[in-house]
Amino acid sequence: MCGLFRKLVAVALFLLIMLGHAGATDAFGENADSQRALSYEEIESVVQSARGRIVLINYFASWCPPCRMEIQDLIRIRREYSPEDLMIIGISLDEDANAMRSFVQKSAITYPVWLAESSVARKTGFVTIPYNRIYDASGTAVHAASGVLDADGLRDFLDESIRRNQRDVQ
Repeated sequence: MCGLFRKLVAVALFLLIMLGHAGATDAFGENADSQRALSYEEIESVVQSARGRIVLINYFASWCPPCRMEIQDLIRIRREYSPEDLMIIGISLDEDANAMRSFVQKSAITYPVWLAESSVARKTGFVTIPYNRIYDASGTAVHAASGVLDADGLRDFLDESIRRNQRDVQ
């Protein structure tokens, strides 16, 4: 029963993220419970539910200057790629949900953003932010590193990965 419940939660989270991801101006998704923090396991379930597309998870905090700079690049990249090819999810390490919410609105973030449970950083293994983890279309982590992503390098990686995914599907 517990396994079924976890699967239902993962599917519900995936659908909520997709609502926000499909062009809605509210980065939390219309019905998303943005006050509720996601666990490491829930984040991983969302990634596995998104197989067939590249998933970039950006761990950040509203008070982090490099994070704020990187998010502007991610907003531009979100506009450049189809939701069928790329899913970007922001995971905030802010302790104050209102601070996160305010930052997301002021920054006009165009992808879903969720709070992280306090154990997420420890379970993920990073110690500094921004931290990014990229999964390929099969759900395998192919990049994980702290520091600001190089936007041009990310575009090159995405272009190559999307071409490879399209070849694999044909």
